[in-house]
Amino acid sequence: MTMQTTPAQLVFIEARRGRWVGRLLNPEAALDASTGLVRLSGRPSYTITETGSGAYVARMRGGGPASTRYRNFHTLADAQRHGIRWAGRRFRVEAA
Repeated sequence: MTMQTTPAQLVFIEARRGRWVGRLLNPEAALDASTGLVRLSGRPSYTITETGSGAYVARMRGGGPASTRYRNFHTLADAQRHGIRWAGRRFRVEAA
């Protein structure tokens, strides 16, 4: 019997002016799809920071060692959209 899973959800809050933090909605129930659906050992996060030139830099931290990645975006919406897709691909939650 196979385990049924759904994509994990990422929720953004504005931590301070020009900085948004995305966290998994239910990190205790999340599974890491990149390691074969194993429970998470850390707290993944997706941080967006506005640069002085009006661009946005996203920092993805997967929760494990050496799992930090960076990417540039022209708009906040593009950066958030990428974060939501990243979380949905990388992390799964067991379906009820």
